[in-house]
Amino acid sequence: MPARRLMLPLLWLGALLLGLAVRPAAAQTVPAAPLDSVVREPADSLVVEPVVLPDSLVQEPGAPAGVWPRPDSLRRRVPLVRDPADFAYVDSLTAALLARHRWALLDSVGRRAIGLGLDYPALRQRLGFAATLRERPAEAVRHYERALLDNSADEQSRLGLSLAWLALNQREAAARAARPLPDSARRTLRLAPRLLARAEAEAGGQWPSTADRSAASYGRLGLGSQWGGGWALWQAVSHYAQQVRVVVPEFGPGPGPGPGPRWVAVRQFDYQALLTVPLPARLQGKVGYHYTGSRFHETRYPGHLGYAALRYVRPHWQLQAGLYAGRLTDSVRTQTELQLTAYPLGNLHLYGFGRASFVRTAGRTAPHVVLGAGARLARRLWVDGYAGWGRVPVLADQDGAYVYNLLDPLRRRLGLGLLVPLPGRHWVTRLHYGAEARTQIQTLTFYTQHTLTLAATWTW
Repeated sequence: MPARRLMLPLLWLGALLLGLAVRPAAAQTVPAAPLDSVVREPADSLVVEPVVLPDSLVQEPGAPAGVWPRPDSLRRRVPLVRDPADFAYVDSLTAALLARHRWALLDSVGRRAIGLGLDYPALRQRLGFAATLRERPAEAVRHYERALLDNSADEQSRLGLSLAWLALNQREAAARAARPLPDSARRTLRLAPRLLARAEAEAGGQWPSTADRSAASYGRLGLGSQWGGGWALWQAVSHYAQQVRVVVPEFGPGPGPGPGPRWVAVRQFDYQALLTVPLPARLQGKVGYHYTGSRFHETRYPGHLGYAALRYVRPHWQLQAGLYAGRLTDSVRTQTELQLTAYPLGNLHLYGFGRASFVRTAGRTAPHVVLGAGARLARRLWVDGYAGWGRVPVLADQDGAYVYNLLDPLRRRLGLGLLVPLPGRHWVTRLHYGAEARTQIQTLTFYTQHTLTLAATWTW
């Protein structure tokens, strides 16, 4: 057959193949995986498959503002369109990126859509999920909270919000967010009401650099309960023991030893109860009671200390103001404090904290300031350190967990800690070293007391 007679059939065949190649965008978009299975699966178990998508999915540098790529560019480059409010396109594209585990690209496209005024709950939910898997829980909190403002009945966004708060180590905020969820979901998150939700044991020793103070021992046991919705109760008992050499005057007749340096026992038994209360407008309330039974030589000093604090919780920072008031040893004492914790990266990879305390007793005010920072060095290893300045005779620390009813006033201190979560997501161990500069009360000389403690926490 002559070649010119084959020309027309070949042209028809070429047109048909070209028509098949340029298919509608809906036929080329992979549907997103159901959010049920995506959100509920732990991040560690997700297998991210490498997917090659063209660069035209992102705004090209030379393209005018407000220009989006066509959905067809999932397969090949085509001219851009000038329709930033194309809901169908943005929804299809972000769903496809979610299904293909392209978290960074999904975040880029979503931010551009929100910047151009296209914002809706499903988009925020996808961005929150991507931020969680990229270890940016603070961003995830922001996206999920925005989605819940438009649809408070969205269980997937509420579940994601609870997971993001847990990633920031804010169990009370996570329990508050998870309150409307079914019991099965809260049990999966370990946020269901439990009489025994946490247990902690801590033991340590202290070694002073002066011959007038012996080595000291310290032990603490704590139990925590969670009642759901952000309500939590923590109780702990502790005991401190040391021998000190001081001048003890002798009274009354008798052949007993006269005044002079003697070794006497110093003991302190503590009981602490701390209740966390959820409040409106992202606030938390804390109410506590601390009993201190102190013994110096043959004299016992019961002490009662009340505590109240108000905390404002945000993903990147938390601010807390607290007040302690009561009688310790033989004096009425009050302590006001302000605490600030910041997460500059939006996760626990890097954080900083500071506390300013003002102790008032016998008409005098003694300030003490603590500044510290921490960072994640490896997948299961955190390290933090702090420094404190200010001479105080008594100091309540960490929501009243530690009450330093000091024989020798504290001048300054340094600390270094390691935190290691063990496999299984239940055990967390903490090793702490501290050095405190103190003033010996009778000789007004300075010495350093070294402290080493090991703590283990089990969370159900």
